[in-house]
Amino acid sequence: MLDPLEVHLLDFPNIVIKGSELQLPFQPCLKIKEFGDLILKAAEPQVVLFNLYDDWLKSLSSYAAFSRLILMKIMMVREQRDHKHFKRMQFLAFDDEGPPLDYADNVLDVEPLDPI
Repeated sequence: MLDPLEVHLLDFPNIVIKGSELQLPFQPCLKIKEFGDLILKAAEPQVVLFNLYDDWLKSLSSYAAFSRLILMKIMMVREQRDHKHFKRMQFLAFDDEGPPLDYADNVLDVEPLDPI
């Protein structure tokens, strides 16, 4: 995301650009209204600088704003982890003879069919 900006600023040696240590995934970032609107309305490629954390500080405490960023990162990590678990799970077949799957049970405790 910073590559075009870094190339543009090579003529300015006194400017340093640092990426985020959080490495926020793209999908949860789209759920932020400013990002989503910008991407939907984009007619041409452009370099845009966002400072989400400071914008949130206008309406939230610093702890709540930082927690939002952490939660956004966790959402994507958790989705990827859960996807791996569901691929390995054994689900009961829905038919008229057997009982339907009880969604109240913890289906993640089901052992996988084959070891991965």
